[in-house]
Amino acid sequence: MLILYHQGIQSKLEFIMIKLFLKVNIFITIIFTNYCFGKEFYAATEAWIPYVYQDKDNNPKGIDYFLCKKIFKSLGIDFKLDFLPWLRVLDMLKKNEKDGILDVIKNPEREKFMIFSSRELSTIDFAIFYKKNKPFKYENLNSFTGKTIAIMRGYSYPKDFLEAKNFIKVDITGDSGSERNFKKLIYDRVDLVIENKTTGLQILKKLGEEKNVTLTEKSLDKLKLYLSFSMKYKNDDLVKYFNNELSKIKRN
Repeated sequence: MLILYHQGIQSKLEFIMIKLFLKVNIFITIIFTNYCFGKEFYAATEAWIPYVYQDKDNNPKGIDYFLCKKIFKSLGIDFKLDFLPWLRVLDMLKKNEKDGILDVIKNPEREKFMIFSSRELSTIDFAIFYKKNKPFKYENLNSFTGKTIAIMRGYSYPKDFLEAKNFIKVDITGDSGSERNFKKLIYDRVDLVIENKTTGLQILKKLGEEKNVTLTEKSLDKLKLYLSFSMKYKNDDLVKYFNNELSKIKRN
C-alpha cells in the first residue's frame, strides 16, 4: 500500500510538472507573438528565378519568397523585400541597413557579418552554358583552359574556380546582369556562362535562344540558398523561432 501511495504521489507530481511546462511554453509563445506582432522585417535580394523575382507589376514572387513570407506571418511579422544590385545588397547588410538577405549562399567571409538560417531554403546548380555550334565538355577546371567565362560580381563561386589562372573570368553586376551575360555568349564575346541552371534556362527562353545555347551535363557546383539575418539579431529569439518553423516545414 505504501508503494502504491508513493507511486500515486509521483504520478501527480509528474502531471503537475507537465502542465507547468506546457503553460510556460504557451506563455513564452504568447509573449513572443505579442512582441513581434505589427513588426516588419526588411530584407533585400537580387532576382533568382524561380526562387525569388518580381512580376510585371513589380510584386515579389518566387518559392523562397512565399516560404519566408509564410513563416514570418506565423510569427506576426510582415516580411518586406527590396530588389537591389547584389553588391549593394551585401553592403547594406554589412552596415545593418537591412534586416536580412533572401537567397544568399553561405561562405566564411559572409559569416563574419550575417547569421544564416539553420537550414537552406533551396538548392541550386551552378550550370555551365555554351553555344551548340561550339561544343564544350566539362570534366574539371582544366576544361576551362583558354576560355573566357562570364560570371556575376559578388556571387559566391567555388574558391578553386575563383583562384584558377588558366582561364579568363569576366564579371558583371547590376540589374539584368545575368541576362547581359547570356547576350555576351550569344554574340561570341565570351565562351561560357556560369549561372544557376533554372535561372539560365528561364533567360534563354525569354531571349528565344533555347535552340542555340545549352548546358554541360556536369555542373560546376551545387550550392544552397539561405535566409540570412544581420548581426543585430545575434542574440534575438527571432532567428531561433524562424529556424524552428523552417525545420517543421522541411520535415513535412
